[in-house]
Amino acid sequence: MKKTMTLFLFLFAVSLQVFAQDRTVTGTVTGARDKATIPGITVSLPGTTIAVSTDIDGKYSISVPPSITKLRFTGIGFKAKEVDIASSNEMNVALEEDLLKLDEVVVTANAIVREKRSLGYSTTQVKTEDLNRGGNVNLIGALQGKVAGVNIGSN
Repeated sequence: MKKTMTLFLFLFAVSLQVFAQDRTVTGTVTGARDKATIPGITVSLPGTTIAVSTDIDGKYSISVPPSITKLRFTGIGFKAKEVDIASSNEMNVALEEDLLKLDEVVVTANAIVREKRSLGYSTTQVKTEDLNRGGNVNLIGALQGKVAGVNIGSN
């Protein structure tokens, strides 16, 4: 009788482990307009801290517990999207662009955000055309020498 009870408890515990296993969901994130793959999109499980990023080819792989029913896709320049997890383990998602026009940004020494007209001193403005002129391939190189009194260097 004792052996039967021990065997029953063991099989019960093993069956609970089988039902509580996570599954791995994989897929590719593309743009809705041009169908190009998008690197750097965050794929997360809503209500948890579990998240991964898409690789250079827009591919992701995330372990999902059975209690989670949705995946959330977010990225800079794209509208956030929540998708129900299908019965298959592969989910390809297309994200729509979310283009916003940004106002001027004034960088002060104290990291205080202010409008340009409210400052009591002159400011230097660097435009996109100024950065593109000169053929530099990175932002640091393009900014060097554009603003008086600012020392820009890279490690």
